Amino acid sequence: MNTKKPFFCSLLFVFLISISSLINAQVTNLSINGSSSNFIGTQDIGVQWQYDVPVGSTTKVELWLHLGGSTFIDPSSDKSIFGAFYQTDGDMEGRNGPPDFDGLQNGHVVMNIPTIFLAPGKYIMKFTNNNQTVEISGTILPMAAPAYTISGKYTPHAGATAQNIMLRAVNKNNDMCQAYGLTDASGNYVINMSAAYAGGAIQVSIQDNITPYVASPADTTVTLTQSFTGINFFAVAPAAKIVGYLKGDDSKAIANMRVRCYAQNTNGDNRIECYTGSDGYFALGFTNSQINTYPLWRLECDDDLSPNYVSPQTGDISLHAGDSLRIDLIAFKATDSIKGTVLLDGVPCVGQKLWVEGYVPDTCRVGTYSDPTTGKFTLYVSKKYPGYYLSMGDLPSNYAFDWYSTNRYSAGTMNAVVKVITVSWTKQTTPVNDSLFTVFFINSQQGWAGGVNGKLIATTDGGTTWTLQTTNTTAAILDVKFANATTGWFTARGGIIKKTTNGGAAWTSQNSGVTNNIYVLQVIDANTSFASAENYILKTTNGGTSWSKQSTPNSENVYGISMLSATTGYCVGYSGNLYNTTDGGSTWNYVVNTNCYNASRLYMNASGYGYITAFQNFISRTTDFGASWSGNNTYGSQIYGLAINGNDRLWVVGQNNNIFSSTNGGLSWINQPVNVNNNPSLYAVFFVDANNGWAVGDNGLILHTINGGMVGVEDEQALTKAYTFTLAQNYPNPFNPGTVIRYTVPQSGSAIQHVTLKVYNMLGQLVAVLVDANMPYGNFTAAFNGHNLASGIYLYTLQIGEQSVTKKMILMK
Repeated sequence: MNTKKPFFCSLLFVFLISISSLINAQVTNLSINGSSSNFIGTQDIGVQWQYDVPVGSTTKVELWLHLGGSTFIDPSSDKSIFGAFYQTDGDMEGRNGPPDFDGLQNGHVVMNIPTIFLAPGKYIMKFTNNNQTVEISGTILPMAAPAYTISGKYTPHAGATAQNIMLRAVNKNNDMCQAYGLTDASGNYVINMSAAYAGGAIQVSIQDNITPYVASPADTTVTLTQSFTGINFFAVAPAAKIVGYLKGDDSKAIANMRVRCYAQNTNGDNRIECYTGSDGYFALGFTNSQINTYPLWRLECDDDLSPNYVSPQTGDISLHAGDSLRIDLIAFKATDSIKGTVLLDGVPCVGQKLWVEGYVPDTCRVGTYSDPTTGKFTLYVSKKYPGYYLSMGDLPSNYAFDWYSTNRYSAGTMNAVVKVITVSWTKQTTPVNDSLFTVFFINSQQGWAGGVNGKLIATTDGGTTWTLQTTNTTAAILDVKFANATTGWFTARGGIIKKTTNGGAAWTSQNSGVTNNIYVLQVIDANTSFASAENYILKTTNGGTSWSKQSTPNSENVYGISMLSATTGYCVGYSGNLYNTTDGGSTWNYVVNTNCYNASRLYMNASGYGYITAFQNFISRTTDFGASWSGNNTYGSQIYGLAINGNDRLWVVGQNNNIFSSTNGGLSWINQPVNVNNNPSLYAVFFVDANNGWAVGDNGLILHTINGGMVGVEDEQALTKAYTFTLAQNYPNPFNPGTVIRYTVPQSGSAIQHVTLKVYNMLGQLVAVLVDANMPYGNFTAAFNGHNLASGIYLYTLQIGEQSVTKKMILMK
């Protein structure tokens, strides 16, 4: 689900305005740069404003370019610049719009943004709080002496105006530094730039919605060491378009409402949007690049329709070049409500005002804020929809929403529950933005992480600070291990092995004898190490001065190797075949097939406990040195990394920034939510003991925990006093290739009931049996993996006694 109003830095707040008081207005004592009367400002003096509102309340703010003659906003002539944004008293993070810079929930809001410059012109700003509105007008004049200018011309499509089209220049390395320009009647524009932009990579693009036409080029980037002319843009016909009307089910047109279409599986970051006309009409255009990169899209409108309507949302829309689709959005009247409480670590969340969303997949969404004094909320919903899932948006950085605990509620529900958990994994600051594939710590303070482009970083203070090491390679680092605080190795793509004897200050190349990717490195001591290189196993007994290679058993690809000593160990093939050696890898003997296809990693310890992870969402376990194995799914995303402490304490990481832990060897799993934007993948996890652990992933992400990742509420079932028959929508959906399905076995006269959960294709053919067992009442999770299935729609059916329910899910590869 999309969260409530992303914080568009571009929205801002950079603007100098005048105000007039309104009797009974909720926004009072408003002053701009120290003035409470009309004024004329210039682009480069920055903005400081402050006003009073009821304590803890949220103010909706709109910024319009004032083009008409009316004293107030006239949607027929004026232009909404950034849409609505939100400012909450005491919200220093700015989760729904600009922050309150005093950081206090005291009924006084402060703003100070000095590095964003609106285009010269007349504006109206609209403040709405508690249904009371103040509209404020003002004028922005050009900066007196710009350090640089960027200029050019915009050519519209035939019959369209070239005037008052807004362009935006943003520093790509710091999007808080932005400047805007407006076209004149001929389409010419000038963007004034201050010295704050000097030397930056400046991306210039059209800010306005010109849909269904699209801008060509989409953007132009210049390095600002001089002024630039001739940065031109053209409106061209779209490769595909979607048009339609936004209306209520009472047939009333809904005007001036933002409609957006966002690409699936991108967290809403790739989107097209526009505003409806007076008749509710909207039109959206797409480039070839957009539809080739993102074949599936979803259409929706802002949830500002509440409390009168529920905002409509479509299912997946497949776009192809040449498509011209008519899709109307019908908003049902809100005829009922869902009341409930936000729980933080199992108790009502007080002291925080949090955004709660209700949604029916592929159908509608509606949102509201929880009461900061009680944690309670009311969602205004329609009885015409069958049931609503609840989720959270724009949480503070130390909170996370547990997607795996969501339930479905009908209109009229009075005791809905939304669970928020205090995050026990915190994000560490790193000097790289490249994806990290491996992490290793020699103790709780000293560690290393490596990944794309040969990037290797090191810490000596537990990750509080990380420093970049010089590796002299651009190959992706796949594994890093150390024998002690000074001596270590890393392996990389293309058969690269490098060694350090000074903690990573310098690395020297070693001859691996292969050009294959070296995935797993096993260090026994400063002299003896093993490595898996697809269809070779490598070994050194002299600290890497020389490496010997041996073909893998049956010449199959081996990605997992686990040595218990210099002589005894195990490896697992991609097929799931397990082999062992007792002579240091000179010979490998077949043990058993583990039924773990696509085996990726193997972990074995001296007690006979071992685990194999698959590239899917599957783990196999042994307690007898590999003689027998039992397998189970973990959760709905692919597994990329596993950490073990003792025999039974496990952590897995994978797609969608998922971290799950188990205290019973993988028989059951607990979600450990993290609060990270854009759902990055996590590729590796490492624990030095039961408490201190690190996980690494996309875009240089490093997460750290000092309590084993324990969440505020360990046992979800302790929060649920009454169990009813429930089958939740799978998450994620669409999925590739794994997803998770939550269901509830209801309380009944019998303590044990027979439960089946089966998956079918659209022809009614059985695809998989996920559950077929006698089970007690409670909340449960089943994972489904479609790695061997074709993309398409599948049905899953829960049957308990005489009750059954079926839902659909979408596999998209």
